[in-house]
Amino acid sequence: MENKIFITANLFFGRKQALKLPKRTNFKDVNEMNVFIGTQWNKQVSPNDIVYVLGGFAHDPISCNNSIERLNGNIVFLNCALDKSIHDVAKMYTHTIIAGEIIEIPNKNSVLCYYPLEVWQGKNSYHFFGSEKLTTDLNRIKNRMNVSFDNFGRLVTPEECIEMIEIFKKTTRN
Repeated sequence: MENKIFITANLFFGRKQALKLPKRTNFKDVNEMNVFIGTQWNKQVSPNDIVYVLGGFAHDPISCNNSIERLNGNIVFLNCALDKSIHDVAKMYTHTIIAGEIIEIPNKNSVLCYYPLEVWQGKNSYHFFGSEKLTTDLNRIKNRMNVSFDNFGRLVTPEECIEMIEIFKKTTRN
């Protein structure tokens, strides 16, 4: 069985301000939010799967450490300015690595970056980003999608996102 690949951003483990986000106001506190997100993650991700976290993982080193300890899968963190705590914590674990700011998943024809790119390499490749400043902009730039956790309430696969993009393109052709 092939390992699955997931992509996500803006989990915000331990971040009290995240409780003010529209899709998180139902949590009574940060602990409840952390447990919910961790449970959603582990429902989807098996120990050998790969999860690319584009940015916004955890607010502080303690939340970062506590979250990494209980999450399934091999975690690839993009090097994002939002995640200063990851640099100290991730190197303590064998199932985590920190990658560059922009990385490619060649067998998925995809480019990943926390920030939305106006252009990227690959004529028909897909770009997945996580910045919460843009919810989704499928109608603005072809083959680009925000994979922030709050947009889906779960982690997503590149295949799911590509399918959504292709359906959108078919339904909006003039």
